[in-house]
Amino acid sequence: MTLLAQIIREERRLEKKVLEFQKQLDAARKAARALGHKRKGRKRMSAAGRKAVAKAQRRRWAAVRKSKKAAG
Repeated sequence: MTLLAQIIREERRLEKKVLEFQKQLDAARKAARALGHKRKGRKRMSAAGRKAVAKAQRRRWAAVRKSKKAAG
C-alpha cells in the first residue's frame, strides 16, 4: 500500500468521525431546544457603561503618558 493510499484511507476515516460527532452535536442541540434552552443573544453595553469604560481607559493612558514623561 502506498503512502498516498494510506493518507486517503485515513482521510475517509476522519471524515466519518467528523460526521459522527456532528450528528451527536446536532442531537444535543435538538435536545437542548426541546428542553427550552435558547442560545443567548449578544450582550449590549449601556451608554453609561461605555462612558465609564472610556473614562477608565483615558485614565490608564494618562498614567502611561505621565510615567513616560517622567522617565524620559
